[in-house]
This record gives sequence, C-alpha cells and structure tokens, in this order.
Amino acid sequence: MKITMIYGNSLQGVSYHYGEMLLSKFPKGTIVERFDANDLPSFCLSCKNCILKGENRCVEAKKTQTVFASMLSSDLIVFSYPVYALNVPASVKSLLDHLCYAWMVHRPNEDMFKKKIIILTNSVGMAFQQKLAIKSVRIAMNWMGASYVRAFPVGMMGDVIWGSIKDDSVKKLDESASRAFGWYERNKDKERMKAGTKFKFFVCKKMHQSIYESSTEVSLDNQRFLDKKWIKAKKRPMSD
Repeated sequence: MKITMIYGNSLQGVSYHYGEMLLSKFPKGTIVERFDANDLPSFCLSCKNCILKGENRCVEAKKTQTVFASMLSSDLIVFSYPVYALNVPASVKSLLDHLCYAWMVHRPNEDMFKKKIIILTNSVGMAFQQKLAIKSVRIAMNWMGASYVRAFPVGMMGDVIWGSIKDDSVKKLDESASRAFGWYERNKDKERMKAGTKFKFFVCKKMHQSIYESSTEVSLDNQRFLDKKWIKAKKRPMSD
C-alpha cells in the first residue's frame, strides 16, 4: 500500500503531527511519500500552457508532476494543513490550481477515479469554522474524479503550539486520526464512482463531444477524451 501525504506548511507543528498520527495507524511496510510547502509548486501564472499546450509546458511542471505522479500511484491521498483566515493555505491552493488541467472538464486521469482522499484540518478556533478550507480541496478532488473524499476537522481552541500543547488536545487529534483511519478501512475497496461525480463526468463527455464535432482542430482536451474512447470519433465520409 502507498500513501501520498501533502502537508500545507513546512513546520513540524500540529498539522504535521496530526498527519503522522494517522500514518501510525497503518501497517508496517506501508509506503509513504511526503510533500510539504517547500515541495509544492509556486503560484499559477495564468499562462494557460497546461490547458492549451500540455501540462509539461508549465513553468512549475517539475514540482507539480512530481506530486501528481505520487498521487496517481497511491491508494490513499492525505492533505493535512492548518486553516488560515478560514481558508486553505496558499501552498495547497497553488497545487490545486496547477492541477486544474486534470479536472474532468479538461484532461482527467482515470487513475484518480478510484482514489480515497482524506483531509485533515486544524484551526485556532472551532471545527465548524473550517468548512471553506475543506471545500476547496474537496471540490478539486471531486472534479478530478475522486468520489471518496472525507474531511476530519479539529478545532484546537487556541492550543496550536506543538511544543506546549496540552494532553487533551493531543488526545483529540489522535482520536480524529483514528476516525480517519476507520473511514479508510471501510471504504478502501469501493471503486464505483458515486452518482454525483458520475453525473459530472457524463456532462463533461457530452460537452467534449459537442465541442469536438463543431471544431476543425482537435484540442488536447478533446484528444484525451478520444484516446480514452470517452467520446466518439467523427465518421469519415464514404469514398466513391
């Protein structure tokens, strides 16, 4: 089994230890590939090269593709990050922006369709205040085709300095990590795309079929759908 762990910062603070608590629940021999904020791509420049010319034409392609390759080869993808200003950290948002080309509306990778995604968040305040920060990652993963996405927010109520953290807060994090592990164990063998995600993919296929049939040139997005036989190729006119 392999897990890709994506940390939203480079500190070994609450987010790091929360993630490591989850990893400790898995059997010995589990392969873990870790990425922190230093490993994630910088901000998207909005050049649109990834959409129009190919993902490897992005100036941040090396970092983006290294992380994405790990995600594609993993059974479980875990995001663990603190909530800043009620939202996702810029480092994680930058990664999500660079992966937009792999959304179902563009060039999805079918390996993502069976992935299980766990989102671990923590904040100075209460857990319910983390909804927006969770939503950003959930939406991105869902549009990349992942149906099984679950978040486990923990409100730290000010207890966010790991060096002086209270035992009760550590216990709260560990209990949440145990719930996350239990969720994965219950869902790890599920492969069928859920109805909501399946409907989005159906709409995307219809959209690409329509664009393809009305275009004189085949875009990279259309070519991906053609190669995977998600849309039908144009019928060639019969020769005399």
